[in-house]
Amino acid sequence: MKLKKIYESFENDSPKMTKEDRTAFLENISNFSSFGKNIYREASLKETVQSIKELTEAAGHVALAEGDEWFDNMSVKRDMTEVSRATKLFEKTAKDMSVLQQRTESLYEEIGMRLSKYFDMNEAVDDIDDKEAATKFSAMQDKDVDNDGDSDESDSYLHHKLGVIAKKSDK
Repeated sequence: MKLKKIYESFENDSPKMTKEDRTAFLENISNFSSFGKNIYREASLKETVQSIKELTEAAGHVALAEGDEWFDNMSVKRDMTEVSRATKLFEKTAKDMSVLQQRTESLYEEIGMRLSKYFDMNEAVDDIDDKEAATKFSAMQDKDVDNDGDSDESDSYLHHKLGVIAKKSDK
């Protein structure tokens, strides 16, 4: 009895959607997967951090090697110590971001999975033109056809499927 009253009170509180609002909502929900391009990062943060770390270490060696006077070397050492400290903090922050990124991706996938139970949602896939349809999957530059952040057999399958569709649509 209590559950029914809760449901009825929830049902009465929700505003009624107009036909145009409902159509716009259904169009937006069907394109939910397009948000994936913003969620999944293209470049690896770990590789970027490593590159910056190597760059700052080399900068310290070069700056010290080029110093002429004792005073200049002391000033350079102090600055390079601060650069080193900032680099370590940058690396720690990037690790924290990586954990949050994984959590964000996981939650995005969960939201999509649960919404797809109730709504028709299109998959975000790259369009295949005639040139790409004729190209073998192994020779493609962007092999992440389904835009899920990696390249695997599902991308190969989608490339083949979309290539067949592209060829048939021309005829």
